[in-house]
Amino acid sequence: MLEVLAGVCDADPWELSLSDRLDGLVALERASAWLEAVKAQWLAAAATVPQADEPCWDEDWAREDIAVVLNISPMAAHRRISHARALHGRLIAARDAMHAGRLSPIQALALVEETAAVDDDTARLVAKQTLQRAGELTPGRFRTLVRRAVIAADPAGAAERHHRARAGRAVVQWAEPDGMSVLLARLPAEHATAVWRSLTTLADTWARDSHNDRDTDRHGNGGGGGGGGDDRTLDQRRADALVALVTGTAQTPETPGRAAVAVRIDLATALGLADNPVDLPGYGPLPPAIGRALAQDSDWQRWITEPTTGDLLDLGRARYRPTQRLREFIQARDEHCRFPGCTTPATRTDLDHRIPHSDGGPTTRHNLTPLCRRHHRLKTHTRWTYQRHDDNTVEWTDPRGKRWHDPPQREWGEGSHR
Repeated sequence: MLEVLAGVCDADPWELSLSDRLDGLVALERASAWLEAVKAQWLAAAATVPQADEPCWDEDWAREDIAVVLNISPMAAHRRISHARALHGRLIAARDAMHAGRLSPIQALALVEETAAVDDDTARLVAKQTLQRAGELTPGRFRTLVRRAVIAADPAGAAERHHRARAGRAVVQWAEPDGMSVLLARLPAEHATAVWRSLTTLADTWARDSHNDRDTDRHGNGGGGGGGGDDRTLDQRRADALVALVTGTAQTPETPGRAAVAVRIDLATALGLADNPVDLPGYGPLPPAIGRALAQDSDWQRWITEPTTGDLLDLGRARYRPTQRLREFIQARDEHCRFPGCTTPATRTDLDHRIPHSDGGPTTRHNLTPLCRRHHRLKTHTRWTYQRHDDNTVEWTDPRGKRWHDPPQREWGEGSHR
């Protein structure tokens, strides 16, 4: 690894081709992981009780020694020591993967944090199940994969931890400069998701009605002329929607009904025959007991992942715009923009015709893929292309001919680079 690192450092990236520059970045990333693995080993050793030459030394005070030599706070030193001890102990397989350049430091941190509450055997099992996928997944998607594996390995424990965490729900507020304030809500995931969807629904309604008002004014049918419209950003409209909904001051347009929120659950788990993790779109995996309770709630949509009906049929190639039911099916199937690493929710994406409609591409679930506006433009205006495989993996080919994969949602629980 040192030879590879030396070779990259000695090269002048400005004199290399774009492909060589990208390869150099990959080599530097792998070298960084290797160096962090070595550092974790040294940190774990430095925090271990020395031999008899220092009999009064105690591991409880290791953080102070490390804090002063690294010029960091004792609390930061404590976190680093805990991380290093986990990598040197029950998660040594993760340290070995870092040493080989197959696991990034951020992914290693996710593995340590997500397995902190389980016993050693469960932690080792989760590491074994997830480390082989690390090279394909972004850090956020890898964390979700680990979280899903933890729930699958210990569903009862996951439910108990959720119950304890739920007791800590709260809303707090503090002042900021310039007449602003922060309102922070810590909520169960299903409640936070429902609130977020409601805010977004109202914000989108305002934007849509404002657009309609501008069209009316433009055609001289609105009477008043002017047509200032709504120039607020989506974030600003969500903030205003929160105030309007909580204080009951929402005026026109009228507050929409409950935003549709769904839970993805396999048929066996829904029937109580299995205890597989359940997915809350926009959040990630939940313990099966929580998912079953949500799936039985009439206010929630159930997305059964077995093909229980034949409701969704191909529409034929004469129609360009998909029906609402087809759109909902694709959003449920894919959940996010299908460019590798992008996590934009499918509900806020364009539905791209992989084979353009102008070239005879049909408006069907097999030819439609959710892409955020940026990656939709990338596919339309550059030489990036993609294919969808039978297992729902989306394979992209960049302008240099290299291939990159976005795996199906079920393989990471919520969101891959290869």
